[in-house]
Amino acid sequence: MKKKFDKDKIFYISIIILFMVFITGSYLAFVKFQTRGSEIVTIPEQKPKPITIKTDENLTSKDWVWVSTSLENSQILKPRMGEFKLKFNPDNSFTSSTDCNNISGVFYSRDGGIQFENIVATLKYCTKSLEGIYVEHLQNSKNYKFNEKKQLIIELKDDSGFMMFN
Repeated sequence: MKKKFDKDKIFYISIIILFMVFITGSYLAFVKFQTRGSEIVTIPEQKPKPITIKTDENLTSKDWVWVSTSLENSQILKPRMGEFKLKFNPDNSFTSSTDCNNISGVFYSRDGGIQFENIVATLKYCTKSLEGIYVEHLQNSKNYKFNEKKQLIIELKDDSGFMMFN
């Protein structure tokens, strides 16, 4: 009788082990199936191709001096001569000195249109400065052209006026 008990015991232990192997295998298969879509994939870094925008050489040929702004309400703003200088760079950046600080940023020009963006300035405080108006006009620029005297004319949005540079 003892032999039969040992055979039964071995049989039941074998069944339990097989059951545990089956459950473990099923669990591992389930986990692998669940994480299959969430594998970590490393994508090699791709650098964007540089965009080449040909800047009008007439803009970059010299440093421009702000002479005046004529507004639609017949108001004319005139800074002290030589205080505001604007330089366009071939890489579409610009720099400018004002009657108070220095500013810089990027500009985009195409087919006579012009736009200034990302304008930053040094932080000196000056009274009676025209810098705020100057920066506002640059930000509201729409088009540019050159007159017969080879002056740069920047037209403001909404036909609100124009800036003149020598």
